[in-house]
Amino acid sequence: EVSGINIDGLFSFTGPNCRASCERNVSLLKALDYETNKFYQIAVNATDTSAGGSSVFSDIIINVLDQQDTPPFFQKVPYIARIPENSPKDTLVVTVQALDGDRGVPNPVEYYLDPANAFSKYFSLDKSTGQLTVGSTPLDRESAELLAVYGTIDLPVIAKEVSTVSQPENISQTRTSVAIIVEDQNDRTPTFNQATFNASVVENTQVGVPISFADRVVVQDFDAGVNALFNITVWKDGRTYADFEVAPATGSVEATLIVRVKNSTLLDYETVKSVNFLMIARETQTTELRSSTATVALQIIDANDNWPIFDKTKYVFSILENSVQGVVVGRVTATDLDSGAFGAISYSLDGTDNNIFSINSDTGEVTVNVDPATTPATTPLDRERISVIYLAARARDGGGFVSTVQLEVHLTDVNDNAPVFTRPSYSGLVKENSLTFESPLQVEYAIVDGNYGSSFAVNQSTGSLSLVKPLDYETLTHPTIVLRVAAYDAGVPVLSIS
Repeated sequence: EVSGINIDGLFSFTGPNCRASCERNVSLLKALDYETNKFYQIAVNATDTSAGGSSVFSDIIINVLDQQDTPPFFQKVPYIARIPENSPKDTLVVTVQALDGDRGVPNPVEYYLDPANAFSKYFSLDKSTGQLTVGSTPLDRESAELLAVYGTIDLPVIAKEVSTVSQPENISQTRTSVAIIVEDQNDRTPTFNQATFNASVVENTQVGVPISFADRVVVQDFDAGVNALFNITVWKDGRTYADFEVAPATGSVEATLIVRVKNSTLLDYETVKSVNFLMIARETQTTELRSSTATVALQIIDANDNWPIFDKTKYVFSILENSVQGVVVGRVTATDLDSGAFGAISYSLDGTDNNIFSINSDTGEVTVNVDPATTPATTPLDRERISVIYLAARARDGGGFVSTVQLEVHLTDVNDNAPVFTRPSYSGLVKENSLTFESPLQVEYAIVDGNYGSSFAVNQSTGSLSLVKPLDYETLTHPTIVLRVAAYDAGVPVLSIS
């Protein structure tokens, strides 16, 4: 009887018992894998089954022959490499190595980069040696592609068996990834996103309030680590400008900035309407201390912080009494240091007699607003009634501030009234042969009728009536002498009453 130890259920012995000599067939129960076991050793036992029989032992060695059924495999994985950005072409990054998984009859292996991978363009791979080197495309860590992966590249590498026989990919090639860390070099300057920023601020803005920018203010330095640290300061005329401050004052990689007011006394639109200054971004931890600048063009916006001011503390005008409607009395003028609508002035009149006059709201010209020809009985422009009219002119700016000034309108007399006797008649007593009245008699100012025998005279200035020669009672036709006396004024034309 011949039997053997069945290893892992892979082999079997088949055949009948025999006499004198016999054979057994060793059969394979399962497929063998060279990569698992390259040979098998089977113990065989032959036993004489007769009485007093003996047994002998022997080993069978079965060598497994390799076939191409296993893909290559990379050695020394994982692959991790570091290389400075801007390294020159052909700089060695790492060497990859792969072997054919079929070690009994191994094929040579060649190496390739995956053309579909975006980062393959940065490198070159020697297909024979597996040396990965820097390619012709500059390796810039601050490029958009590398920034997107934070400077760490996961680069696929393919190992392919070289064979004259066509083989499926699953048994002829394999992949691995090379992690390449692109190390930063200080080759970038902290840079503003614009060369000039337009900004505005309302005058008298309080300390600590940010100015308004038309666009976002951003500083970027896409270097890494200490190479990306920077500060921002404000400068004007070659030195630190203390009227404004930047926040934040320091940054790393990227910072969005605001600028705040530190000195509000500067912000007076009537003194200065615009200010230009520089923002400087400078590295703080590098040897080079790279820096860049941006200009801030700041416009100061006017606020209504000034009152209208008249050019005189009081206006005195003169017009003829009885002036007709539309006659110009004069002009008032006020100025406001504010600009735009805040500096626009509108004029108006105030006072008891403000309806007598009108004022142009834009120019400040004052004119007569009544016509004595249509209302002669009630005209207020009568010097004999009132000689000075007092008014107030008001100047209002676009922000609602109002200033007031006094106006005096003096009415100049015109010859529009005849002299009026103080009494309707005058009487006096005189004795014959006398040159004086018994009581003084005063009239104004000339005798125009009834001067009997030219016996009377009147003083042209005082209206004093006197006798220039004695009267003879017996010659009088009537004991009462009636004189007509006229009073004349000195106007043009001359007016009189008698």
